[in-house]
Amino acid sequence: MIIKDHVNFPRLVGLNPLCGPNHDKFGPHFPAMSGCYDKGLRSLAMEISKQLGVASLLQEGVYAMVGGPNFETIAEARLLHRLRVDAVGTAHSHTHQ
Repeated sequence: MIIKDHVNFPRLVGLNPLCGPNHDKFGPHFPAMSGCYDKGLRSLAMEISKQLGVASLLQEGVYAMVGGPNFETIAEARLLHRLRVDAVGTAHSHTHQ
């Protein structure tokens, strides 16, 4: 799947890797996320998949990151479906012990 957008649920409750001191060498502390999946690169990936004969195996989609390490509840799965999420992964962190 080529990611065209994402939903970062941990960030919505304050768990964001951008929190903390800003280091200018890494760019803006709060970058705009509206264009983080470059349309030109996504198109290039699709074109290459056609050249390789695997285009039928590839699609664009929305990725959702959830906290983990558990599976979603039925209500959470329904919410992800209603948000038109195509793939889900966990962001289980060992830093909160």
